[in-house]
Amino acid sequence: IGGGYGLGALNRRNQEVVSAQLQSQAVVQQALGDNYTPEQGQASFQYLRSEANRIGFNYLDSSADYNKLISGLTGSGFNVQDSQKVFSGFAELARVNKLDKTTQNRLFRALSQVAGKGKLQAEELTGQISEALPGGTALFARAYQAQLQAQGKGGGLTGQAAIAKLQADMKKGLVSSEILRYAGLDASAQAQSALPAAQTASQAEQQRYQNAVSDLAVVASNAGVEEGFARIFRTLNAGLSESNGLVESLASGFNEATKFADDL
Repeated sequence: IGGGYGLGALNRRNQEVVSAQLQSQAVVQQALGDNYTPEQGQASFQYLRSEANRIGFNYLDSSADYNKLISGLTGSGFNVQDSQKVFSGFAELARVNKLDKTTQNRLFRALSQVAGKGKLQAEELTGQISEALPGGTALFARAYQAQLQAQGKGGGLTGQAAIAKLQADMKKGLVSSEILRYAGLDASAQAQSALPAAQTASQAEQQRYQNAVSDLAVVASNAGVEEGFARIFRTLNAGLSESNGLVESLASGFNEATKFADDL
């Protein structure tokens, strides 16, 4: 019984992995259109798995965040590779800051909203990003200065002056989702000094263990667990479909037997 339960758990985990992989492939297909190949879709999911083990996060738990962010960024003009860099930068900083699953989901949901809207607004920056990520406002202020400088539109401000410039331009609707390109780079740079220790902490190793379980589920499925469970359920379905007469007979007998209760 225990072995069957374990195989069932692996089968369920495999189905979750397959679902996450299909979603990742669909996002890349939408981004690339007629230029899409199945190999590119698979490569996107493998990138997530690789980064999860490098940084130390659960790729299955993070797949929805990853797919939504890639979808939003590619929809606003980023290519897949640059979109992935944004994800990795914030994933590194999230690991360094030891964000829990709920907080990390909140952070990436806000980043996805910025990408989807095509601009950064106070609602996302102060209401979500900065609450989920310590120093989030300062990070985006630095990123905005880097963006302006790269575009030949100024830059060079620091501290409160940089924050004030960001807030003023957000109110005017001038801060596009392009800022995420520079914010991802800044997030990665901020994480580098503390990242080696964070990558080897118990929290990161625990997430790698969960990744190993997910990988094992795929191996078990490919070795026949998926096919075996499909066979079991086909047999059960066939048996149930042939049991209508028996169920009707038992139900009728029960009904007749309970009629005698009226005479008691």
